[in-house]
Amino acid sequence: MKKIVIVGGGVGGTVAANRLRKKLSKKEAEITLIDENGLHYYLPSTLFTFIGMDEPGNNVRPEEKLLHKGINLIIDRVAFVDEDNRKIKLQSGKELEYDYLILAAGATIDENIIPGFKEGAHHFHSYEAAVRLYEDLKKFKGGKIIVGIGGLPYRCPPSPYEATLMLNDYFKKKKKLKNFEIEFLTPLPRLFSIEPVSREVFEPKFEEKGIAWHEMVNVESIDPEKKIVYTLEGEEFKYDLLILTPPHRGAPIQYSDGVVDDEHWVITHKHKLTVKDYDDLYAVGDITNIPTSKAGSVAEFEGEVASKRIYQDIVYGSPDELYDGKTVCFVITDIGKATVVKFNYENPPGNFKITRFNWLLKKMYRGYYYKIMLKNPFGLNNFFTRLFL
Repeated sequence: MKKIVIVGGGVGGTVAANRLRKKLSKKEAEITLIDENGLHYYLPSTLFTFIGMDEPGNNVRPEEKLLHKGINLIIDRVAFVDEDNRKIKLQSGKELEYDYLILAAGATIDENIIPGFKEGAHHFHSYEAAVRLYEDLKKFKGGKIIVGIGGLPYRCPPSPYEATLMLNDYFKKKKKLKNFEIEFLTPLPRLFSIEPVSREVFEPKFEEKGIAWHEMVNVESIDPEKKIVYTLEGEEFKYDLLILTPPHRGAPIQYSDGVVDDEHWVITHKHKLTVKDYDDLYAVGDITNIPTSKAGSVAEFEGEVASKRIYQDIVYGSPDELYDGKTVCFVITDIGKATVVKFNYENPPGNFKITRFNWLLKKMYRGYYYKIMLKNPFGLNNFFTRLFL
């Protein structure tokens, strides 16, 4: 019997665990998922939480309720991975052996990287932060709002752009505030990283709403007293309200081999999803250094591929499943409208349709996520993916 261990109960880890449990009998494999707190968050809804359109409690479930029977759940944190000896050590001191290991522990937020961030900036990349932002937005009387990117990479690349467009509509339509101005800061050489999305979606929408943006801007520090953003380029941006994506790093797990880069992202084969030269070690989701978006759909697709490769290796001895870089995102352009962005390594996105229907699909996606996507009962996930995406 093979021992399969999955580190992290986010999208990729949960998908991989459930798919493996459906494919392999209990005699064939013992499957264990280790999660730091045993809670599973639906992070896309923070975009609705920070403008008061969703309650945080709607977006969290116990991880044990999302796993198929026959999966062992351990609530603990992985402190050390010994790749050569196929062992992991937990923070509690317990040790586990494995035949296959999937790293799906995601990304962590480190606000300390930018001096003044904690005191001077808001963000919405956690539910606690989104609630704090909403409380301050309710009290905001007007002035200069700076929205921007505090470091690359970060979870959900479109999110600060979506937040900017939604914030504009929130003040104009909900609060009916007139004396405000929004500017956007990006370290990129254009507004958004993917050229067609930048040119055909975000740039026209920013122009339509009168939102200026500044390219090639790298935030160095923040003075919360003077309310000034200082940049590596020597520029200064004054603000009355500052919203920045916080710096992200790979999960703080220690390894016996050099399997991470300088920012602790796991060095992962972009097709096989294997880590460096280890054919029994996989990484999926935000924890990887793969050249694609750190998005929920990527973690889902990668979780599928990793689980299939492990199944193929156990049953046939020669895995051939590959990840093609597939990414699918609902991207909000207005409060009430959205488009769908689809691409992979070979094919850039295009044919953007901004509709009310896409907004409704984005709003409804949470129910599909918890009830169908993670568990995939009777193959319904594949059916709905083909139907809508």
